Amino acid sequence: MTTKSNPAGTSSRSHKDYYTALYQAALTISSSLELAEVLQSVVTSITEAMQVKACVLRLLDPRTTEEPCVFHEDDIQFLSVLASLAALAIENANLYESLKNSYDGVMDVLWGSSLTYTETG
Repeated sequence: MTTKSNPAGTSSRSHKDYYTALYQAALTISSSLELAEVLQSVVTSITEAMQVKACVLRLLDPRTTEEPCVFHEDDIQFLSVLASLAALAIENANLYESLKNSYDGVMDVLWGSSLTYTETG
């Protein structure tokens, strides 16, 4: 994707759009540990701030990046911060899911042990 620049060489989007999108994404990231909800918030924030119809999050494979994209410096800074927030949210959601699974396993063992103990006692 190539963004068009105005004569001054800056993006047509305002800094307010970026700050609003970052604020909304940060609120969702800090208030939710559900991965799907966090990722949806990130995608929504990007589409609104960048004024595009759609957005996709995916891993970059340098061996298949065919056409280079040209972004304005403001776009790069915005997307870099949002990508960092998204990475943090993904890590938090994965840690939460792992902790929840561990807790469920411990509770299963505990309840299974106490039922066995009660039946024999």
